[in-house]
Amino acid sequence: MTQALQAQLAADVRRRAQLVPQAIAEWRTLTQTNRQGMGIHQSQVEAVNLLFDALQGRVQAALARLDPDAEAEPFARALADVEYELRASNSLLAVFRLILAQRQASDTLRAVLDAADLVAADCYRTWIVKAREWGVLSETQFREPPLTYLNALRFPAAYTRDHVFGAFKLPLEGYLDQKLPISVIALPFSYAVAVWNFCALYHEVGHPLDQDLGLRSGLAVPLSDALTQRAVDGDPPTAERVRAWSLWLGEALADAVGVLQGGSAFAYALVNLLVKPAVEVTRLTFTDVHPNAYVRLFLVGALLRATGATALVQTAQAVEDLWRARYGQPDGLLAYVQDCPLVAQTVLDTPLSALRGHRLRDFAPTLAQDEAQTGALAEFLAFDTARPNPKTVPYRLIPAAALQAVRLLASDDPGEWQGVQDRALAFVAAKDRPTYLASRVIPPQRAAYLTSLVTQATWGDDETP
Repeated sequence: MTQALQAQLAADVRRRAQLVPQAIAEWRTLTQTNRQGMGIHQSQVEAVNLLFDALQGRVQAALARLDPDAEAEPFARALADVEYELRASNSLLAVFRLILAQRQASDTLRAVLDAADLVAADCYRTWIVKAREWGVLSETQFREPPLTYLNALRFPAAYTRDHVFGAFKLPLEGYLDQKLPISVIALPFSYAVAVWNFCALYHEVGHPLDQDLGLRSGLAVPLSDALTQRAVDGDPPTAERVRAWSLWLGEALADAVGVLQGGSAFAYALVNLLVKPAVEVTRLTFTDVHPNAYVRLFLVGALLRATGATALVQTAQAVEDLWRARYGQPDGLLAYVQDCPLVAQTVLDTPLSALRGHRLRDFAPTLAQDEAQTGALAEFLAFDTARPNPKTVPYRLIPAAALQAVRLLASDDPGEWQGVQDRALAFVAAKDRPTYLASRVIPPQRAAYLTSLVTQATWGDDETP
């Protein structure tokens, strides 16, 4: 009787162990056959597959120790090990089920996420390609671009390969410290009907670019040195201010990427994002990695001004004037505001060894042309005038143009806003869709790295069935 029960339990758990590889196989089929337009995600699904292959190895090792003919206690312990591994791998899979299932929920949602994916990939790959031209990365050292999805959080968020699965606001078990195989960018669900809010991608893509190109490490010392050597009206900056800017460096760098990728539209998008009660905007804390919201707008203004592009300099003045008119000039923050031009110059103009001496601004040599192209597309999106040639407009400029279009309308008519949304998504669809977002073939070193990410599962108290 006992052996029969153990044989039944072993057969049952072996059957359940096939669910994860079957799900991954279905995703691979979707991408490899380009069903529902999923072909662009081949590299991302392959990276996920490599991670779960390694996880499945742990499941199979646990199954190999499950002997139906063993004594009752050894069998029970081996069965518990298998159940733990299954729970953990299915827990991690839940993250990608959520992300990938959204693309199959409806044609409308698929079109929105397609736009987000293509914009994010364009922002990311434009800089990766430039890094290859400089000899920073070889042709085989590609990185999969970020995968986007919608969630119920208030603000956008980037989960890079430095993050672990525990960063997701989901009930996960086991591998909470397991690092992500690809970068993921979360956008609020409400953005699905407001493609102009995809301007947030310019900043969020800055985080995986920072990690994958090693940008921040070359800026920490130059920024600290520049601030320490500077004096405002004869008053050197306090150690507290230097520490604050060091804490904010990652977000300041991502804002610089936002300016270089999205120009004026990024600044206006940030204004929209940061309008809050005055007590929140002017409160200074030293626990948040984001710059104080009041100071942050002046940092973006300084970044815009430092580009030297006429339209961006004009935008800098406009957003700064708006911020002062709305929130005044809080005494406790003015010193930080005065630091902003130096911080912007340091972030944009420091030669980085990780880039073989190139500067951050070298990634964006056509800012003035980008701004003009964005303006032309904005006219079409707002007023349905002559449509620019979709082949000549990069994906990354479409959200910027949509935001500029909404500003041009100067209207609260829902129908006019919907027109911008519809024309923007139609413009995305009119472009020649890429076959893949990155090479389908993952190089051996990259594959080995993804496999090596698998960590030991860590367990809390087991629940009682």
